[in-house]
Amino acid sequence: MTDVIYNDFDENFNSILNNIYDPEILDSILTQYILDNNQTNELNTELNNELNNELNTELNNELNTELNNELNTELNNELNNNQTNEKNTELNTVLNNELNNNQTNELTNIINFNYELAYERIPESLFECNMIYIEGIINNKKIKIFVDTGAQHSIISYNKAKEFGIDYLIDKRFNGMAQGVGQQEIIGRIHYIEVNVDDYMLQLGVSVLKDINIQADMLLGIDTLISNNINIDFQNKCLVFHNIKIPFIN
Repeated sequence: MTDVIYNDFDENFNSILNNIYDPEILDSILTQYILDNNQTNELNTELNNELNNELNTELNNELNTELNNELNTELNNELNNNQTNEKNTELNTVLNNELNNNQTNELTNIINFNYELAYERIPESLFECNMIYIEGIINNKKIKIFVDTGAQHSIISYNKAKEFGIDYLIDKRFNGMAQGVGQQEIIGRIHYIEVNVDDYMLQLGVSVLKDINIQADMLLGIDTLISNNINIDFQNKCLVFHNIKIPFIN
């Protein structure tokens, strides 16, 4: 009886083993496993993609929000700074204009006061003053003499020297160029002549220039004033030498 039971078991077990190790069944099981595994992987991939997308979206939104906030803050700060600078510039302009106006007014008052002092104390400086002219005679010809205390030498033009009959005395060894306001050609020099001034014989030498631009026949320089000890009396408007007063002429 026992042997019969064991035999039945063996047959059944072998039958099961044979079914399990059947290649077709194994292939079907393996194929199904692969399919299930692929589906699982696909699901996991999809799930991971969704999670990653959701996470990236959240991160991007957070970053964008943070960047926008920072950018807005910077822009607002820059705008505020620009507005502040503009207000400061406007304020400085107003203050500077006001200061300049005040300074201009003060300076104008000072200048006006300075003018009033000049008008009160030295009115001659505010008006055109006549130059100093006197009359003289050379070779019985009346001449007009310009007294110039700023000229080093007395001078006469060549045409005037010829007109007064003294051109033959010109020493052409003393030619050259006269320096002053511009340049003038010096033809030569007359070393000594006498000019009758109010019955006094004024002794002088003159440089002869090709041309001179003065409203007179001769220029009396500082050399003649010194050599003849001539003083200028501005109060009485005359030249004084050897107790003789020679009045200025207009």
